[in-house]
Amino acid sequence: MASASTLLDGTVLISNNAPDINTIYNNGVPVEASGPTTSTITLANSQYMFSFTADTITFYNPYPGSWGTAGPGLTFDGFVLQFSNVPTITSVVTEATSSRVPSDISVSNNAIYINFLGDLRSPGDISIFDVSFAPAATPLPAALPLFATGLGAMGLLGWRRKRKNTAAIAA
Repeated sequence: MASASTLLDGTVLISNNAPDINTIYNNGVPVEASGPTTSTITLANSQYMFSFTADTITFYNPYPGSWGTAGPGLTFDGFVLQFSNVPTITSVVTEATSSRVPSDISVSNNAIYINFLGDLRSPGDISIFDVSFAPAATPLPAALPLFATGLGAMGLLGWRRKRKNTAAIAA
């Protein structure tokens, strides 16, 4: 099966996680979307919204207040976006036009971890993330080995002809 070429071709599972990266906050249910489009995905237990394009993710926060403050037992307060059937994600950076930049963004195994731990938030904050992918492998054209064989045969025939002509002139 050919791999997808953009975020829109895959499936994403989004969860709001805290107090650590592996715990879904407040027993929430992750939201799964197949082929997320530029339409908005709203998490079931909140009004946080995510929108997708081919290589960007936009996060909208409607709530005032603050994200959790780092301390014993609190190491992560944010979102985990797990993608399947997309090209390998190599990096994610926040665009300069964002009104909110998370304290930490990381990528591992096509999952994006957005940690807002310790950040203040205002209603209407928007974070825009540019996603970079590993270059797709370019397949070897099926005719290339045949072409190389033909080119080698032409070279061998030319060499034999030149050798034969040189021998005829010397005789």
